[in-house]
Amino acid sequence: MATLAAEEPDAVKSKACYADESPLTVLVVGYPKSGNTWTSRLVAEALGCPVGGFWQKSSLGWDAVGLERNSPHVVFKSHHPADQVLVPMAGHKVLHVVRDPRDVACSGAPFFPLDRFHSTHPDRAYVDGHEAMVCALVEGAAGYSLPAWFAYNQGFVDRDVHQIR
Repeated sequence: MATLAAEEPDAVKSKACYADESPLTVLVVGYPKSGNTWTSRLVAEALGCPVGGFWQKSSLGWDAVGLERNSPHVVFKSHHPADQVLVPMAGHKVLHVVRDPRDVACSGAPFFPLDRFHSTHPDRAYVDGHEAMVCALVEGAAGYSLPAWFAYNQGFVDRDVHQIR
């Protein structure tokens, strides 16, 4: 039984172990700013289980919630592309969140660090956060190891992963 409890630091020391040991691990994946946090919390609430935070992170962050819930299930979230997720998660549940890229651009622009964008796109020093986010969605974000929005999502569609739109 996967239990994540704030008072049991050894149980959460390496959260990635749950993905290997529990047949009831759920991974919510999607492009950044697509609603992964909200969807993870909704799924965990429905299952009565904790959200373990970001998949394959060694420490708990702000996104780990419901740690007091004792359940055989655990939900993680991730922005990893399909080729990095589906093999290690074989036999587990993967939910792919797809959000309209126009909404992703609006949601992500305030969080998009322009200094990193400008360092990888010196010819676009004039762009603001919204334009930079649109460029990342269309072309990919080299400084962030993210493919373009379409390519990212197509990787999951091609593998017939359950989608939430």
